[in-house]
Amino acid sequence: MVGDAQNLERISLDDIPQGVGVLTFMINRSAEILKAEVNRTLRAEPDVNLVGWRVFLGLSRVESATQKELVNFTRTEQAQLSKVLKQMEDRGLVTSRPSESDARAKAFALTDTGHAKHAALLAPMTEFSQAIDGALTDDERLMFVSMCQRIAAAAEHAKSGGDPN
Repeated sequence: MVGDAQNLERISLDDIPQGVGVLTFMINRSAEILKAEVNRTLRAEPDVNLVGWRVFLGLSRVESATQKELVNFTRTEQAQLSKVLKQMEDRGLVTSRPSESDARAKAFALTDTGHAKHAALLAPMTEFSQAIDGALTDDERLMFVSMCQRIAAAAEHAKSGGDPN
């Protein structure tokens, strides 16, 4: 059935393409939907995209962080994060200085403007997160987290050729 976009957008076991794992398909499809909705929520603030929001989340938890630490926290490619950090610095949302632990690295911190922008986005992002979290009971959330941890461990072992158990 050529051009049946609706079939390509659905999330069900009947719609998983041959050669693709059930968990991989469902996780990737769900992640794309969640990312799209987060981006829709962030559109109210044109200076911040998904990666910028992740930077806000990381830097709101610590006084400062190196770019490498932010790459690990945000799960963003180094080049993309570098571009976003430069844009955020140009907009006065973050500052950078040489890292105290590694003179070759920069440490980034939120400015007062960055803290204010993060605070302005926090309410709609919290509301969105609560709506998503509310889709599951407390027990289901714990089970979901446990399953995600097992899937991530299996993925790590699969790439190294080891047995996850």
